[in-house]
Amino acid sequence: MSRSTSSVSGTESGGDRETGLLEADAVFETLSNRRRRHLLHYLVGLADGETTTVGTLSEQLAAWENDVDLSAVTSRQRKRLYTALHQTHLPKLDRLGIVEYDSARGTVASGSEMAAFDVYFDMVAPGDVPWNQFYLGFAFLAVLSVTAGTAGVPPFGLLDGYGWALLVAIGLLVVAAFHFVYSLHCRSAVEGTPPRR
Repeated sequence: MSRSTSSVSGTESGGDRETGLLEADAVFETLSNRRRRHLLHYLVGLADGETTTVGTLSEQLAAWENDVDLSAVTSRQRKRLYTALHQTHLPKLDRLGIVEYDSARGTVASGSEMAAFDVYFDMVAPGDVPWNQFYLGFAFLAVLSVTAGTAGVPPFGLLDGYGWALLVAIGLLVVAAFHFVYSLHCRSAVEGTPPRR
């Protein structure tokens, strides 16, 4: 790939190459540009290790940017995106390690720093309860139930300590399994049109 990690300093790359952590400024600067957000959105929808071409990216991003179907993208719209991606966005994201851009072949893939943006693609949809609040509520109810059971408060006193431990463990397993399936569904939804933000 075109990126040379030995020639990119920590300051220039926006992070520490040895730890592989992007600085917050680099993450926020990347997300501050709508075109780069669309690019990241497209790459997240690819399978692990899958690559795409600058031409394919240009066409899809032009469709999103102009709010038209892929078949309605004009050559001028596609060329404008291609030029911007090739000359500005992809080299910058490649230097940061967010993408792996081979300018000679015109291929693009997710880079090692792409994980820094996972939280962006795991945003809570309007009306949804954030998972951290859900788990906090579950833990609170579990503690209340076990405490009431230990104190013998009916009907919680019907189970002993082992019974409550098993019940809480099963509940946690069910919630975690649901969260896992929900996360897979959210990840597959990334393949659609990116959010207008």
